Amino acid sequence: MRIENTYLIISTHPKESNYKKKNFSHNNIVTKTDNINFGSKIDKPAGSIIGKIADIILSPITKIIKKNKLKAQLKREAEEAERIAQQKAWKAAKELKDQKRLIAAKELLEDWRSKNKGKFESKITEDTTGEIEHCKDDVKTPISDYSGKTDYTLVNFAASGYASRPSLGQTNWFLKHNDIYITPQMHYNTLGDYHDFLECKWKMKYIEGLSANSKYSTVLTCGFYDRGAYAMSRIPGLHITADGIISKKDMEIIKKNIVEKGLWQNFIQKQDDDSIIGLFNEFINHLNK
Repeated sequence: MRIENTYLIISTHPKESNYKKKNFSHNNIVTKTDNINFGSKIDKPAGSIIGKIADIILSPITKIIKKNKLKAQLKREAEEAERIAQQKAWKAAKELKDQKRLIAAKELLEDWRSKNKGKFESKITEDTTGEIEHCKDDVKTPISDYSGKTDYTLVNFAASGYASRPSLGQTNWFLKHNDIYITPQMHYNTLGDYHDFLECKWKMKYIEGLSANSKYSTVLTCGFYDRGAYAMSRIPGLHITADGIISKKDMEIIKKNIVEKGLWQNFIQKQDDDSIIGLFNEFINHLNK
């Protein structure tokens, strides 16, 4: 609430008039306005006694809280730095391992080619095994979106199935050179178990998430006759897994070369790593043209 008091001073006495002039300004003589504010904020003295006492009491606790926050922040920063360092170390180790694996794969293939020079390079028989049957794929992506690699090596292939030599049973062929495993140790989610080999026909399909090297893989499979295995109702066969998507047309050409050059019969007779490399080599020769 605001109240204004106005005082009007009029003097006719000469002395009184001079006195007033000495003690009052022109505004004082004419008019004077006093403003009185009720309920206005009254300035308090800085830092009350209670506040100071509270600050003194809480100061150690406040320091502990700030110290703990700083420790927690430093711990988080240290953990993040350690995580980044471990990630970099893991990546560097993986790159080094992949590089060694690739070198070993190239050396092993060159050794095989040198040892088998002049063999399996020309047609020696007719392919009478029929066309490849394209089975139902295990992928969710349309066929038109598929694309394969352009530079294949032994690291892009794997083989699994049922062998009849040296003993009958489920087998994974893991190639090794200079104590380095070359073929990927993947989960063989292939066309199925040994019952798929009974017809001894070539089949193929596309699988997603099978290999660590590629999102999609192509699997070519075929069973073969073996008297001993047949007597035990176990027909052997082979799944060849290749990284990327290989068209049915290319697979037909590769399969035809495998059969006509004697590579398939060589595998049936030996069923060892050397015969597996021969099959992979024919894939590589065709796909890297």
